[in-house]
Amino acid sequence: MNFRKITAAVMASALMACATSALTSSADYYYFKVLKGDINGDTEVDIEDYILVNNHVKGIKAIPSSRLAAADVNWDGKVDVTDVMLISYDINGVRPIRSGDVLDNGYVSSKDVKAIVNHINGVKALSSSRLKRADVNRDNVVNVVDVALIQNYLTK
Repeated sequence: MNFRKITAAVMASALMACATSALTSSADYYYFKVLKGDINGDTEVDIEDYILVNNHVKGIKAIPSSRLAAADVNWDGKVDVTDVMLISYDINGVRPIRSGDVLDNGYVSSKDVKAIVNHINGVKALSSSRLKRADVNRDNVVNVVDVALIQNYLTK
């Protein structure tokens, strides 16, 4: 009888460990959004996005609320002329946006947050190009403020 109890306890523990592992690994893929500046969701920051944001700022045609976070390129909580300018800079090759897309895979996800947290905790340093993309508030410091801004963006 004790053998059955021990076997049942081991099996239950194994099943819980597998379930926890599955939840943990799938959590990396749960939160993701398109790249900042990609208003129309076509995975590119281009003239179409510029026109959408410019028309929104001028009051010609509002951007749908589900896309406003992608239009807020400088992470200041509003869509304004600065965002229009930054999208223009990206399109003209002056300064690419890629803000928040630390892993440079075309979208912002919880994996980007994890990379920043690992950098902050000294687990794995970010390269200079990744540091630039991680500094979403552009204060020249990658810290918990950047993490909080990305997490807020992902959960909107």
